[in-house]
Amino acid sequence: MKNLIPVICGLFLVSFACKESASTLCESLQDNLIGIDVQSVKDQLDPWLADLNPSPIEDDPTGHHNNLVSFVGRLNDVCNLDASMDCYVCIKTLPAQTEVIVRIHSLGGIVQRVIDISTPASSIMTVVNVHE
Repeated sequence: MKNLIPVICGLFLVSFACKESASTLCESLQDNLIGIDVQSVKDQLDPWLADLNPSPIEDDPTGHHNNLVSFVGRLNDVCNLDASMDCYVCIKTLPAQTEVIVRIHSLGGIVQRVIDISTPASSIMTVVNVHE
């Protein structure tokens, strides 16, 4: 029983530190989206995309639709953002790009930003641009 109390306290501290770290990351991400700091947004979100490998199928030759649903879910769940996929592989570049819309509550209003994400069939997705 004596050893159980330090273990519980340790787990509590680790849990709190993780929440604090996510909170700090999310605040920074929101600031960078509002300020349209493309490189910082890219640096913050590309690691979130790095583990989402494409799985091309007949109905989804790019293979990233489910990955993008997962990514948008992360933005909403982890950072409590109002994010949604605006269009999938709709920007006809090589490779095609997808738009994710993020709405951020700021100073009593809502700021909307669009994140352009490269969606290649042969590799992981990456953030390309952020704009209004």
